[in-house]
Amino acid sequence: MSLKFGTARCHVSRTANAQMRVEQFLLPRCQQRRSTKKTPPLGTTTWAGGTSVRRPSMSSALIAFPAGIYEAARRGKAGDMGVMGATQLGVAVPNFWFAMILVLIFAINLRWFAAGGFVGWDQGVLTGLHALTLPAIALALPQAAILARVMRSALLDVLGEDYMRSARAKGLTERQALWRHGLRNALIPVLTIIGLQFSFLLAGSIIIEQVFYLPGLGRLVFQSISARDLIVVESVVMLLVFSVIVVNFLVDLAYAAVDPRLRARA
Repeated sequence: MSLKFGTARCHVSRTANAQMRVEQFLLPRCQQRRSTKKTPPLGTTTWAGGTSVRRPSMSSALIAFPAGIYEAARRGKAGDMGVMGATQLGVAVPNFWFAMILVLIFAINLRWFAAGGFVGWDQGVLTGLHALTLPAIALALPQAAILARVMRSALLDVLGEDYMRSARAKGLTERQALWRHGLRNALIPVLTIIGLQFSFLLAGSIIIEQVFYLPGLGRLVFQSISARDLIVVESVVMLLVFSVIVVNFLVDLAYAAVDPRLRARA
């Protein structure tokens, strides 16, 4: 009995010594890896994430407005059908798949842009904007397709109103009546869609920043959820909620600027 007890004690002591040696061997390496791991500064992360949302929102409006006006002015013609087909394709294609296609064409084959990453604003404004071009296009084009279709439908409804026929009867050309009277009256539903699209851009930026490896707010939320850092998640969510509220407030102010009847009622 005493022999078995002594053998067990010897086995336990050998196991403990082996475990101590493994810890002594691995601990310095783990500390070295943690010290050499570089994390992007908080200022760069915030500015990259904010720009990756602001640029698509402006780009989608700049693309959708001319496309919608062109479709409405050439209703039923070949140009209208071509733009309608392109917008239908833009609505159907997911933004993350479109982002991977952009990387394959412009980053891997043509080598015009980097496949991912953000160099930071300290390298220059043009360099930073160049790094955010592909993510902005991947976010903007699907939203611009939806906005262009809404713009076309709103303009076609306005062009059939009585005051548009009165403007044409007074001597205005079709283009003059469209730009002076039709466009401004068709902006109300378009502004509504722009306010709603901002939240979708914020949601889409989480996926796009993972595809392009951008240090933005979306990637910060994803990493915080993976690490169960609830304080960071709650802080970023509150910031995004405040941004959506501000954008919708600005859209309400734009209603009054576009339609004078709303200011008269107020």
